Amino acid sequence: MSNYTVTTDFAAKDSLPSGNTGKIIKGSDFSTEFNNLATVSAEKANLASPTFTGTVVIPTATIATANIAAGAINATSLDLLDNQKIKLGTGDDLEIYHDASNSVIADVGAGNLELRGTNVVVQNSAGTETQASFTENGGAVLYYNNSSKIATDTNGISVAGNVDMPDDGKVLLGDGDDLKLYHNGSHSYIEDSGTGGLKLLTSSLLIKNPADDEFMIKGTPDGAVDLYYNNSKKLETTDTGAKVSGTFVASAKIGVGVDAPEKPLHVYSAATDVVARIESGDATAGLELIDDTSTAQFKVSAGLLTISTDTDGDVADSNISIRVDNAEKLNISDVLTVLKQPSRVNDDFGFSFGNGVDLTVTHVSSGNLNTVQNNNNRAMVLNGGSFTFQNQAADEKLLELTADGAVDLYHNNAKKLETTATGVEVTGDVNTDSITLGTVSVLTGAGVPNVAAPVGSMYLRTDGGADTTLYIKESGTDSSGWAAK
Repeated sequence: MSNYTVTTDFAAKDSLPSGNTGKIIKGSDFSTEFNNLATVSAEKANLASPTFTGTVVIPTATIATANIAAGAINATSLDLLDNQKIKLGTGDDLEIYHDASNSVIADVGAGNLELRGTNVVVQNSAGTETQASFTENGGAVLYYNNSSKIATDTNGISVAGNVDMPDDGKVLLGDGDDLKLYHNGSHSYIEDSGTGGLKLLTSSLLIKNPADDEFMIKGTPDGAVDLYYNNSKKLETTDTGAKVSGTFVASAKIGVGVDAPEKPLHVYSAATDVVARIESGDATAGLELIDDTSTAQFKVSAGLLTISTDTDGDVADSNISIRVDNAEKLNISDVLTVLKQPSRVNDDFGFSFGNGVDLTVTHVSSGNLNTVQNNNNRAMVLNGGSFTFQNQAADEKLLELTADGAVDLYHNNAKKLETTATGVEVTGDVNTDSITLGTVSVLTGAGVPNVAAPVGSMYLRTDGGADTTLYIKESGTDSSGWAAK
């Protein structure tokens, strides 16, 4: 079909001179032109590029392969210019357009913008990379560079890769955000601010440095809890208590068998036999207590007993000195008897002290016993500036005590315990059922704790299991208030 073509040459008629009959436009000329216009108008919608002005209403139209104007619509495309919009809905609620910079699907009306499909996939413009996918009755998946990173499933979500959060950004867990995981720019936190306790449930607890090459804490179910310093184990719990590798230093007092020690080292036992023992597997072991100038105050080592020191052995010195071998044997003061030569009292005879034989020192042959007996039920007092206990050969210290100073205990001539101005220092292991540090106690035993202790105390259960090995005293002063951790 063709466009409208003028049949009558009106311009030629206008150029004819007046009076020329050819200049006359006849009714048949108008009829021909009108018929041509009617025909073209009726068929114009089928032309390749129709152009209209005003509003064009097409009640029923079939779009085949012909384009319409500059922005064209045909069987395969709807071509609109920038900022020209497809508007849908009575109130033009949905708009689809390109604004010269971005492509926009805008829901500008009421209700939701819903994208429906059994499987919905969002891809790049080339259709070569998936950005998101959504499956009916299944999961939703978010991608990065065509690689799945976050996927939902019936249990929640799974993440492939890292979850990167800024400082003070928090992972909040629990209905009341009871558990928080975050880094505040300076420190990393696991914060339990809700009800209940913070439980770490594991078959093996390993706390290490960021480089993963040094231990700090190691815990084994039904086994030991180990504490480390610079990747070297220093404290280890055992089925009988705890072992310390190296020096044990308490800032206040140590109590053994007592909740509130009254002295730097307070040992108590309700038993009628030996209360405390300092024992060595070496026959030449010693015990020494020294002061802050390393001067021996009490010292016992391999037969050498020294109580205080006498610089020159002169009787005029008021110090008490008991030595062996090339040293003075006894020197109490210039007004008392001084023994400097070997002395011996035979079996079943001894030394008696006091007007009423209040104190006796005897070797009893029956049973081969050496006895020091207090016969008046009074206190026994030993006074002096310093004391040293040594071995028989006087070449190993056992115990040293120094006035206004330290008390030293030795093992095989090696100092193992030393009192200081702030407490006590131990070289080697300390085996005890309980330790009191400051105002709190560290206790051990079998079964759930049923012992009074200050709030903050710790109970290590020797027969405990998961969640029943460590107890903390959280309230009360009696035997209640213990909580398993």
